[in-house]
Amino acid sequence: ALRESIRGLELFLSVARETNAEEFRRFAHPLIDASTVEILSYLPRVDRSEREQFEAALEEAGFPAGFIFQINASGDKQPADEAEFHYPVLHTEPLDPHRYAIGFDAFSDEQRRKAMISAALTGFPAAPPPLPLVMKDSDENSIIVYSPVFGTAEHTAEAQPEGYVVALIRAQPLLEQIVARHTLQNQCTSMEL
Repeated sequence: ALRESIRGLELFLSVARETNAEEFRRFAHPLIDASTVEILSYLPRVDRSEREQFEAALEEAGFPAGFIFQINASGDKQPADEAEFHYPVLHTEPLDPHRYAIGFDAFSDEQRRKAMISAALTGFPAAPPPLPLVMKDSDENSIIVYSPVFGTAEHTAEAQPEGYVVALIRAQPLLEQIVARHTLQNQCTSMEL
């Protein structure tokens, strides 16, 4: 169900080039209900020349950050460093209580960026090691899967994604589900963490 949820949202965003928060919510919400995914998000590519307009739209919409941000070494939000492009969170479902992530540039984080580049090169979803959520007081690691959206263009190794679909799965519940499934099937399960 995870693969289908990600692929379904990928296809939707490839066709519906400009989607608003309500359209995203209506499409993503049933995918979350039908899978093990806790959060689905969309991160569009925002080129340097588009940053000011993107940030003005965030501020006008009343999002907490109101700008494209990164997380510094202390765990605080700060404006994202200047770059050729960014991949900030634009839509997320459910929005509450995850609105704090709107504007976060996932490409500003080294581990996330490596997974995103891997996904772009292969055309397949990729995940960094489990990471904490983008909030200072979170100590729970999550599995974050990045899947590139290439629009109607055919994927090539040189193509830059128009954006990424992001699926967030909390690691602990996923492991509990795997163990329970194997236990029900009387299979021996060993995991190395």
